[in-house]
Amino acid sequence: MVRQRAAPAFPRPGKLNFLLPAICVAVSAAGYVALGYFIPRNAFGPLVLTFAVLFAAYFCLTRWYSNQPRWLLCASLLFRLLFLFVVPALSDDFYRFLWDGRLSADGLNPFLHTPGQLVENGWSQDHAVTEILFRHMNSPRYYTVYPPVLQGVFLLSAPFSSLSLTGGVVVLRLCILLAEVFSVFLLMRLLAAYGLPPGRVWLYALNPLVIVELTGNLHFEALMIVFLLAFLLALTGDKLRRAALFLALSAGVKLLPVMFFPLILAKKGPKKTLHLSLWTGFFFALGWLPFLSKDLLNIFTSLNLYFQTFEFNAGVYYLLREIGFRMEGYNVIGTLGPALGLTVLGSVLLLAWAGYVRKIPLPTLMLLSLTVYFLLATVVHPWYVTGLVALGVFTRWIYPLVWSGMVVLSYAAYGQVPYREDLRWVLVEYGVVFIAVAWDLFRTSRRSGCLLPPAGPALFGRPSGDGLKKH
Repeated sequence: MVRQRAAPAFPRPGKLNFLLPAICVAVSAAGYVALGYFIPRNAFGPLVLTFAVLFAAYFCLTRWYSNQPRWLLCASLLFRLLFLFVVPALSDDFYRFLWDGRLSADGLNPFLHTPGQLVENGWSQDHAVTEILFRHMNSPRYYTVYPPVLQGVFLLSAPFSSLSLTGGVVVLRLCILLAEVFSVFLLMRLLAAYGLPPGRVWLYALNPLVIVELTGNLHFEALMIVFLLAFLLALTGDKLRRAALFLALSAGVKLLPVMFFPLILAKKGPKKTLHLSLWTGFFFALGWLPFLSKDLLNIFTSLNLYFQTFEFNAGVYYLLREIGFRMEGYNVIGTLGPALGLTVLGSVLLLAWAGYVRKIPLPTLMLLSLTVYFLLATVVHPWYVTGLVALGVFTRWIYPLVWSGMVVLSYAAYGQVPYREDLRWVLVEYGVVFIAVAWDLFRTSRRSGCLLPPAGPALFGRPSGDGLKKH
């Protein structure tokens, strides 16, 4: 009896094996050039259309050609390098990055003064680049909210930004490019450790939102992600001190990873978690030593404003805000924000318990925790979703990828000056995202008999007790 070869999971279109991926790469390159050099943030129609084309090409490449690693690695690097000398058009956050770097280079603590205070006191008024940075900054009256690891990166750009704006931008982008290269490498290692298909790495490496928002628009979720992946890899080998260092570095970029400690407790037990927590706290505190001051707590002033004042592209929050308007007659963000924060904390604790009972892999628990956080957050910028894309690589769920495509609709708010959100686009975005979440939950419950999945590799038909490949 002749044994038939099993059909590939994603069949490739026969005669177009070379032509189709070449077309996808060429079209994608053109799209990235358009977004980097020609399409402004307020051109909502062209922007969304370009993203739609990019995601169509992304779908073709990852569905049919995930077993062509050399091709896809070169393509992912090419797409990022196209942005190398671009001054971001879709975000203005980088002005504050360069500003903070120049403060550190001049021996000033960036946490102690707002840009407005410094300019009023005459700091560097004779420097043209400083004037440009201040004029385009989106938060000149707020203290910086960027933790010490980022301040170190910003400092690297200072010698170059003092000469030209583009010079500082290139240095920041090279740091992000380096982080992205390591992220792809770490994802490959982690997929092997968890016994998952290696081709899933391209779901992150080629994702248009990841490429545009991180490398293109200079958002440092790239560093948070690479340190978080390094933490996961160290944790798979029980290298707790190394894992603590990477977790502290990740939190030194963005404070979000702090929410994962209950999940670690559920997976590693109290003794290892205590050991990890103490070392994480030690490394995290070391990062703050150069900035110690009695006025360092200024950072919490801006963080408080962020959580209790700012609103952008929120999902569940907007619905609850409308209910609050009807019941109280005013915006209840001051009380609703903290209440949603407590809800997130309760959800993380519940997920930790479920992870312990169901033996769910840590990346899946982290993905679910971040999902709850973003669904209930008052501010969800497009680049926030890149973390979901990175963690979603370890699951068969589609909602992180769907959200990465739909969050582009939030750029509709910038179609006018000053920006104003059209809640119809927000409704479309979250409507599609919730449909994707419901579909994922339906598939998971049908496969495992529970809304939460068992250990990760079982989703791919590989049984394993702890979600890690046995060596």
